[in-house]
Amino acid sequence: MGFLLFFFFFGVFISNEAEKIYGHDSRKIVIDEVAGCWVSILFLPQKTFWIITGFLLFRLLDIVKPFPARWAEKLNKGWGVMTDDLIAGLYTNIILQVTRLILWKQHLSLSAMKFF
Repeated sequence: MGFLLFFFFFGVFISNEAEKIYGHDSRKIVIDEVAGCWVSILFLPQKTFWIITGFLLFRLLDIVKPFPARWAEKLNKGWGVMTDDLIAGLYTNIILQVTRLILWKQHLSLSAMKFF
């Protein structure tokens, strides 16, 4: 968790510098996507199902940009680049955690199911 926090602030700095070269939130800046993906699967089982689902849902939410991600995207100096992806990652993680809880409450033995 500490590394992720460090990585986020490092990403803000790197994104700020990259924006000076490539322009605001250029497709060439991908450190925000890496951070967002990490947040998406934080505290989830490191199983193929959760990783792939987390990645796909993160990409969808990163494109759709639910509130307040679209607003956050407009922040200056690298903050917008990193924050909108952080929000998409948080939304993804919440959705997956709730899904996991629902599956667990339905008495599915997640640990016995290799796919999950």
